[in-house]
Formats: sequence, structure tokens, C-alpha cells
Amino acid sequence: MALLRAAKRVVFPAVILAVSVCACLVLAELGLAWHEYPPIPVSGRTSEQNYPSRGAELNQLRYRGQRIAYSDDGLVVVLLGDSQAEAVSCAFEAMPEKRLQPHLASLTQYFDNIRYVNKDLEFVYIPIERSGWAVSPTDPHLNASAVDDVMKYVADRLSSHLP
Repeated sequence: MALLRAAKRVVFPAVILAVSVCACLVLAELGLAWHEYPPIPVSGRTSEQNYPSRGAELNQLRYRGQRIAYSDDGLVVVLLGDSQAEAVSCAFEAMPEKRLQPHLASLTQYFDNIRYVNKDLEFVYIPIERSGWAVSPTDPHLNASAVDDVMKYVADRLSSHLP
């Protein structure tokens, strides 16, 4: 019993001290974050730092490039690169993203054409219910028995369309 009282005299103040220290640290961190201290360093180099005279050519991220604007159903392409993607030697109207736009437009037309050609076709989801359907762990193609299952499923589906 005396040992329990001695433990309470030691443990209780230690817990109070630990909780107090943690609370002080949290409050200090919140205070520093509130005052943005230490200031957040700029990571990497932006075009704003490299070429301050080109302010009109900067996008929202402060990199040289076209304004970033897209809708929820739009296609977003990110050109990630070094100084080649920044294209300092290119005129602003001939930057990589401007040169990519006509190709994307023709790609969009291509997919629109495919959708138009396939609009009346029936598409079928073929479930693969066999475990171990891959050729190997490094080759995701269907193995022979899985191909047999798929062909049987397709034949069953097609039989309803035959006279």
C-alpha cells in the first residue's frame, strides 16, 4: 500500500508535467504558425525570379506560360520539365503549350470520330472470375485458361444473336 502511494506521488506529477509541456508546445506551434514564422521558403526557381521583366507572361503559379483555365470536364495536360519546358528562347505565342493545342484538338476530333462510329455498337463487360488469370506476376496478359473463359463468355453472348 505504501508503494502504491509513493507511485501515485511520482506518477501523478509526472503526468501533469508531460501534459503541460505538450500543451505549451502545441500553443507555441500554433502561435508561430499564426504569425507565419519561420517564413516559408520559396522552393525551386520561378520565372518571376529569373525574368522579372516578363510579368505579363507569367501564369498563376508565377511560371512563364499561358493562363491556367479549365473546366471540370476538360482535359488537363501538365508539361513538367526543366528550362526546356519553360522555353525561354521561344516567343510567348509559340510556347510548348500553344504548340500542343492543335495536336490535342486533332486528338479530340479523333476520339469524337471513334465515338460516332461506335455509337450504335453494343459493348459488353466481360468479368474475369478466375483467380490467377495473369500469365505471370510481371506479365499482366491473360493466361490460356483465362482466355478460354473469355471466349466461352463471348460465345454465350453471341449465341443469342444467331438465328
